[in-house]
Amino acid sequence: MLLDFPLHRLQLLTSLKSKYRLFLLSNTNETHITEFERSLHLQHGYKNLEPFFEKVYYSCRMGMRKPDTEIFRFVLQQNQLNPLETLFIDDSPQHIEGALKTGIQAHFLPKDKDVQDLIRELHL
Repeated sequence: MLLDFPLHRLQLLTSLKSKYRLFLLSNTNETHITEFERSLHLQHGYKNLEPFFEKVYYSCRMGMRKPDTEIFRFVLQQNQLNPLETLFIDDSPQHIEGALKTGIQAHFLPKDKDVQDLIRELHL
């Protein structure tokens, strides 16, 4: 679930977006989206996360959920992505397994680790 986006994470996304195609895939619901977007707007002035990603996918709007392979295949197909050239990062082991089943490279992000550290380790 989407929680908070400190400024350094938004800056990281902006930097990565200049080099890579970025997509957000989140299991969430409409109530959470409304609250998250309200908080994001209050904190950073952005109405949503769309400026930071090529496309934002929310499970509640898709009728699919991670870790089902169907949702990963959908995103791959819709965006003409090669799974071997696609990196998925998530903090849920079962979601990593779902991505791996579709051939996507996937990395687990432990809750106590910052995504910036993982990005550095992956040399992105």
